[in-house]
Amino acid sequence: TIQALWRYPVSSLRGERVDTLALASDGVRGDRDYLLVDLVSGEIAAPEKIARWRPALELDARVTSRGVLISSKDWAMTIDDAELDSALADQFGFRCAIRRAGSSLLTNVGEIKLSPRYLASPVHLLSLRSLSELSDLLPEAFVAVRRFRPNLVLDTRADENEWVGL
Repeated sequence: TIQALWRYPVSSLRGERVDTLALASDGVRGDRDYLLVDLVSGEIAAPEKIARWRPALELDARVTSRGVLISSKDWAMTIDDAELDSALADQFGFRCAIRRAGSSLLTNVGEIKLSPRYLASPVHLLSLRSLSELSDLLPEAFVAVRRFRPNLVLDTRADENEWVGL
C-alpha cells in the first residue's frame, strides 16, 4: 500500500508531500529537476556528506502556480527571482545558486554540465518495514521518513533486497 508520495523539485532541499506523482522512465516528473551548486567550483550540494551544505536542510522547495518556490524561515522566492542567488549566499556563506539539471555552468575550473546525483536510481522507494527495522537497531534515535527523501513510502512486508532486478 502506498502510504505517502513525495517530490523534491530541488535536489538536497526539503521537498513536498503530494497527492499524485507522474512517473516516467527517467523518474518522477518535477523531481530533482534543479540542483544546488557552488558557483565557484561547480560542486553539487551533498548535505548528507559535506557539512557546508547542511543549511540546505533548512530550505523548502515546492511547485506552485508561479513556478518552483524556495523558502526559508525568513524569505520565499521563486527559482527565477533575481535575488535568490544572494539569499542563498547569505544562507550558506559562499556563492551558490539553484540551476536546472543538465544546464552548463562556467566555474573557476571551466564550463561544466550540471548532472543530477541520482541518475542510477531516479525513483526512490522506502518501506515502513525498513524504517521499523532501523528503529529497532537504533532505539535511541528518531528515524524520520523525510531523512531518506523517498518518492514513494510503501507499507509492505516484502524485503526490498528482493526487488533488485525486477
